[in-house]
Amino acid sequence: VNDEKGEKMSKSIGNVVDPISMMEKYGIEPIRYHLLKETPLGNDLAFSEARLIETTNADLADGLGNWVYRVLSMLEKYCNGEIPSVALDTTLISSAHACASSAYFHFLAHDIHSALSETWKIVALGNKSISDAQPWVLMKQNKREEVEKLLATQVELIRRACILVASVLPLSAETIRAQFGFEPLSFAQLNAVPDSSFKGKRIRKGNVLFAKREFPSAK
Repeated sequence: VNDEKGEKMSKSIGNVVDPISMMEKYGIEPIRYHLLKETPLGNDLAFSEARLIETTNADLADGLGNWVYRVLSMLEKYCNGEIPSVALDTTLISSAHACASSAYFHFLAHDIHSALSETWKIVALGNKSISDAQPWVLMKQNKREEVEKLLATQVELIRRACILVASVLPLSAETIRAQFGFEPLSFAQLNAVPDSSFKGKRIRKGNVLFAKREFPSAK
């Protein structure tokens, strides 16, 4: 492990980071995600607390956590807290399927860095499709069917992302599973026909998965 300047961490140099204090401060899942996501297979890791915070905020808080909470909030607001039993958006499902397949094969090759990069394409796809569709505007236009289709599709995308992140973020994946009522997670379910077992179920909104972190004040 190197420091942010690329120098090997060493007690004699004084650039060693205490992993226990980092874990107590930021939690095990953000740290595990950061280490695996930032280290391409076979390469050294350059670690810095600032970069850990950037990854936590961008990928976990603003990315996965924000996406999941947005969908839960809109299901609560627009669908009385139930997952709609409607047809899904096949275009979005197809795009997510391609990313999930790529991520799966990277996981099989133990290339976790690339697997997570592909998984976060699904996260980005989900967030972007919500922003593009603007369901809050559609509801004002009485286009409830479009909103229900969008949200049902988002839930299926979240299910696939949840399966993929479970090995890296097991606690968060289990929380997501419980929030949406997904069946127990397994790679075998990843690219099957879109699951319908959770449709019509009531969600359990809960809290946001990841809090945004502040950068330490300069001493």
